[in-house]
Amino acid sequence: YFSLFILDIEMPGQSCTGIDIAQRIRQTSGCEHSPIIFLTSHKHFGGSALKQLHYYDFIHKPFDAAVLIQSIQQALAIGSATSTDIAMIQFDDLHTHHQIKTNSILCIELVQNNLIVTDCLGYDFIYPVRSKTFHSICDQISHVQTPLAQVHRSYIVNLHRIKEIVFGKNTALLSLFNSDKQIPVGKTFLNILSVYNK
Repeated sequence: YFSLFILDIEMPGQSCTGIDIAQRIRQTSGCEHSPIIFLTSHKHFGGSALKQLHYYDFIHKPFDAAVLIQSIQQALAIGSATSTDIAMIQFDDLHTHHQIKTNSILCIELVQNNLIVTDCLGYDFIYPVRSKTFHSICDQISHVQTPLAQVHRSYIVNLHRIKEIVFGKNTALLSLFNSDKQIPVGKTFLNILSVYNK
């Protein structure tokens, strides 16, 4: 079991690349969701090119050591929970009961009567729900130790997956790893984000 991997994408003189190693890591039992931080001097890597590998961060070289250290500290916070103590959220859609591991969720959005759950690979799952379901989930995550937190009246995010926070006057906008979503933060939730600002 490894808590974190740091990989350079190009490895001159080696028979494989960091991407090859990452693919093997993802096929290794117990490492399917371990955080991976990629380092590279090539600007064309990143984003959708590596999305399927569920990477945590992507840092261009040359890099500031403080940026790498902060990314490592945040990534290690993800791996601190063991598989036996990972919290679950539970909810019912109009047809089925669902249980989802909180550390596998990137964000949750309520759009009218649909709950959109985005996983850490950036895939959306849409559940038709009753009006009280979102509030029920918010109540669940407030009573257990989990990386999920409500940041808006209709958004829950995984605080360990925040890539960037842009603060405005009495508001903020979140960017998450492996997602193009821009998530607004309500005024009453700004205090949650202070320690996660990069």
